[in-house]
Amino acid sequence: MKIEDILPQLTVLPLRRFADAWDVPTMKSDKRDVFEQAILSEIDRIDNEVAVAQRLQTMERELDYVRYGNAAGLLRLVVDLPGYVAAGESELIAHLIERDSSFLDYANAKGSTNHLDPRAVDIYQSILEVAWENKVSFEEYQLIKRLQKKLGINRRDHQVIEQRAVGRSSLSPQEAGEALRNLSYHGFVCQFRHRGQMQVIVPEEIALQLRAILGISLQSGAYRNLAAKLPISVIRKALEENGQPAVGLKKDYFVDRLIDGEVSPSTLLEGLEADALDALFASFPEQTVPKLRSVKIRHLISHFDRYASTAPAAVAEDPDRTYFTYLVELGARQYEVLHSANVIQRDQNVDRFFERGVRYVFRTIFGHPGLEFSGSAHADGGVAPKHRRMVLWDCKSAVSPYALTEARCAQFVHYIAKEQPNVVNPFLVFSGAFTEDSASRAVMLKASCPPGSEIGLMSAADLKWLAEKWTRDYPGKILPLDVLAHSGFLNREVLEFRLKAFANKAEEKEVQNVEV
Repeated sequence: MKIEDILPQLTVLPLRRFADAWDVPTMKSDKRDVFEQAILSEIDRIDNEVAVAQRLQTMERELDYVRYGNAAGLLRLVVDLPGYVAAGESELIAHLIERDSSFLDYANAKGSTNHLDPRAVDIYQSILEVAWENKVSFEEYQLIKRLQKKLGINRRDHQVIEQRAVGRSSLSPQEAGEALRNLSYHGFVCQFRHRGQMQVIVPEEIALQLRAILGISLQSGAYRNLAAKLPISVIRKALEENGQPAVGLKKDYFVDRLIDGEVSPSTLLEGLEADALDALFASFPEQTVPKLRSVKIRHLISHFDRYASTAPAAVAEDPDRTYFTYLVELGARQYEVLHSANVIQRDQNVDRFFERGVRYVFRTIFGHPGLEFSGSAHADGGVAPKHRRMVLWDCKSAVSPYALTEARCAQFVHYIAKEQPNVVNPFLVFSGAFTEDSASRAVMLKASCPPGSEIGLMSAADLKWLAEKWTRDYPGKILPLDVLAHSGFLNREVLEFRLKAFANKAEEKEVQNVEV
């Protein structure tokens, strides 16, 4: 969408913010028409590579190094989307967090710098370690970027070496939300509600200038479609000629390096024979094949940019996946974060969405379809009994650490007693955190339950950690419930031990994986 199409969707505050970011002169007013007309009169000045580059540099100067890196990463993500638009704010933030987590897995792997000169890596890492001793200033980062070019280190390699130099944890929802707010404040993205979702969009004029500045001739989806039609030998040659030895075997890995190493598609296509170039035009039969080689390459890039990066058919997003992404924030009732990420509309939603996030873990990740209870006075969830054994759980979101009191113990005893003759092993309580004395009360509660019962207390953070570890280490397998059959705190140390003991009981997931 162009700026003129976006402006009518915005309310006064976003319009004023956009006008301020781009230095659009406006009189003091609360009328949106005043801001809209003022911005429309300045579009030619905004749609300018120099203006966009200056705005980008202003953001880099005003934000510290880490916050600018988060904002720049999110901006690249949106500019890489078809139409430069994300259909939902919470989905965009979840996408950024998931991509960052995947990157950290890659960066921490042994072979992530095998394609680089070890001496160059050693020099660059030493410089980064010194720069990080007292944060990284704007001036220091400009020098680092010059060294980066001199040593032939691309953007992704810089991030890998930096991770090895200083280390960092995965991006949090709060940091991702802050990055989005910074982009909005600096006029790079606009947000408005459409069909019940908060859209996040980079106006087309700004996005095209950003692509020129960042060297994005093709969005990654279009680039991958182009590379898929080329032999691996051509990709290897392009990498070698750009100072990136083609270490590795998988074509997907080479294509990632083409994109992140900012190897232009024209450089890639220059490695093709004339017949191979003509064969590519067969993908676009309605087009006349130009005679000049340079024109052929330019037209091919234009074709792939138009056709290969079209948005895939819309797939209904599972909202429970979003609740899983924000499980920790839901468990701790972090209302401000949840509202800003558009996860909840009202504070009262927190408990129900926390329950749905937990149910998602058992159903989709652990492979155990959940029970649906009717009536009142029952646990929040459970797994169908098998061999007279049953799993139940209750979700207790709380701002402060949850305390297992006598009254609450009585409530849980009632839930457990209702399921006899099945033995509840385990009964789990999920919350943001627990008071220290809750573990001993859980053991005492076990003594009041039928023999074989176990009462486990698990924080939302530890449940999410277990779910992510299970997905990564045991894909497509069903979690043995013995891993959770423990009384007291089920923290990561306990879970690690029990995984080693019982993970060999994991089974392949069944095709049918829905609630009963």
